[in-house]
Amino acid sequence: MINYYYSPTLRDLGVLVSAWAVFLCLKKKKRHAYPLPPSPPGQLPLLGHALQIPPKFEWIAYEKWSNELGSDIIYLNALGMDLVIVQSVQMCNDLLDTRSAKYSSRGHFVMVNELMGYDWTMPTLPYGEKWKDQRKLFMRHLSANNRTLYEPRITDNVLRLLSRLLDGPENWMRSVRLMVGGTAFSIAYGIDADVEGDPNIQLASDSLRTTMDALLPGKYFVEFLPILKYLPKWLPGARFHQDALEGRTFMNRIRAEPFAQAEEQLSRGTALPSLTSDVFDGIREAGSDTTVASVDSFILAMLIHPEIQKKARDEIDSVVGTDRLPELADERDLPYLCAAIKELFRWRPVSGIVLPHKCTEDDVYQGYFIPKDTLIIPNQKAMLYNTKDYPNPEIYNPERFLTEDGKPKTDILDPYDIAFGFGRRKCPGFHVALATTFMTAASILSLFEIQKPLDEDGFPIEPSMDVIPGITSWVFDR
Repeated sequence: MINYYYSPTLRDLGVLVSAWAVFLCLKKKKRHAYPLPPSPPGQLPLLGHALQIPPKFEWIAYEKWSNELGSDIIYLNALGMDLVIVQSVQMCNDLLDTRSAKYSSRGHFVMVNELMGYDWTMPTLPYGEKWKDQRKLFMRHLSANNRTLYEPRITDNVLRLLSRLLDGPENWMRSVRLMVGGTAFSIAYGIDADVEGDPNIQLASDSLRTTMDALLPGKYFVEFLPILKYLPKWLPGARFHQDALEGRTFMNRIRAEPFAQAEEQLSRGTALPSLTSDVFDGIREAGSDTTVASVDSFILAMLIHPEIQKKARDEIDSVVGTDRLPELADERDLPYLCAAIKELFRWRPVSGIVLPHKCTEDDVYQGYFIPKDTLIIPNQKAMLYNTKDYPNPEIYNPERFLTEDGKPKTDILDPYDIAFGFGRRKCPGFHVALATTFMTAASILSLFEIQKPLDEDGFPIEPSMDVIPGITSWVFDR
């Protein structure tokens, strides 16, 4: 076991770095009968492509290299770490689904798993019995066949969101975060957290912020060179130790505090039904940021496409009427709104790349050698902007998913099969995310008109179309 607080001397570090360099040289000599996938030029001794991988918008570089090499699968090496970038949905299905027994593990995230202590969460756990038990539990309680646990919570929290929007529409971003966070805490712990000043929402936000920052490729060099974790904390360049300590503090709190509240309510008999009340030791899944980002993207789409907003609202009015609010049961009768949400996940995916899968044994695919422990990175953004499946992909166009008579198309690639991951690592809570997004969108459109804000001269302020980079991609700066 690695002692996080061990602080070696500089002499010790010199020996460690030298040993690592020798290891990389020996590893480089490994050969196989099949070649590695095509690789971009500029690979340096020992460093490989480490200096070429950008710290943000990395999916753009991956797509550029793929186009230049004329291959939907490319190989990178970063300080001895093997990376394979996949741009094709078919390739992702072949590797991550059909061969899921080999491709369902995770790489070891030094910052997140080891230094911050998130080695117990399902998204970053390696494939094994612990991960299987957690996923089985999650699927049993939050599958599409067991909607009674989460649908009432979504409805309750969306109703409170509407009330907040009526009282203060200028604070809509804060209100959306309260709604999504409140829904997550209600489902997981049976506690109400969607109130101003609730410490759980801020704690979850801080925990997610530090975790998502640490997962950014290239953010911390210690991911490529793990022995750097032994650097003394006082040494220049060892700032990551302070970030890790901050992340570990938030991890300890998010793991303990909400559960303690649920435990107290259970003992008093006042807890709502939840994962915790059902099994007393549920899954603590951090997925609320992605749903917040989806609702943000919906607001952006409606701002810049008032004609689509009107068409969706007219559909809601014709189906729901004006004497009640939309319900989740109305979804099947609102094909245009459903197409608008589907197009939302394609047009503004909440992440550009999937968290890497790890290959657990040597493999050969389409004549290319994929070494054991290679990290497989699906380039989601490139797949969702593929001009073959989605002509004019930069345009937000819900009608690409509808027939001429307004019914859902069945002969087009479903963005949900890309946006939520692949194989056994596909997001198990995507039903909850879609239900929350639908209910929020339908409810807002039924009561409000989304308009651009005005400047001091009364002219509309055009929203920025820039994406704020990160594991979760934001369209509005929070």
